[in-house]
Amino acid sequence: MGEYNPARAKALLDLYGYIDRDGDGLREQPDGQPLALERASSGGQQWRQLDESFQRDMRALGLRLQFRAGQFSELIKAGRAGTLMIWALGYQAIFPDGQQFLARFCSKIETFARFTSEQADALYERISELPDGAERDALMQQVQRIALACLPYKYTSVRIDTEVMQPQVVGYRRPVFRLDWFHLVDIERVKPDA
Repeated sequence: MGEYNPARAKALLDLYGYIDRDGDGLREQPDGQPLALERASSGGQQWRQLDESFQRDMRALGLRLQFRAGQFSELIKAGRAGTLMIWALGYQAIFPDGQQFLARFCSKIETFARFTSEQADALYERISELPDGAERDALMQQVQRIALACLPYKYTSVRIDTEVMQPQVVGYRRPVFRLDWFHLVDIERVKPDA
């Protein structure tokens, strides 16, 4: 999925003609028009910190970055309408099978990236018909290779949760692929000392 390498990023931008033509420290498009990226943001402290970090990194590459602030529900609608240039979303596994992640690369399923690949679509349909096994795994790896080559989505971080339990919590078994485990636990009533 890539590496953090500003020198390589600058070289690639230069190679494809995205250079600073007017000496203001910011890159223009190959035709000389201003190059401006737009990143959607939900606001709030957490997103503000991520936005500032992203803006700093883009500025270091000589890229203009503007923000499009909005409520999450508005940004979902804009994403589905295909009017967002860059947006960061969280995504969580809910099944122990990787097929749900591969659905992002199937154009017949709603995707924010609007990615289309006839080969990925055909592979995804075949994967959906197969039981677990070596053939299915091989097809899933083919879709992964297409996703890495085209990169319609860039996975950037992994959430790490820390949970602290008390001895009186009963029934806790943290599901590997889900966050909603709270309905599975109870509190053991402690009998007062007699």
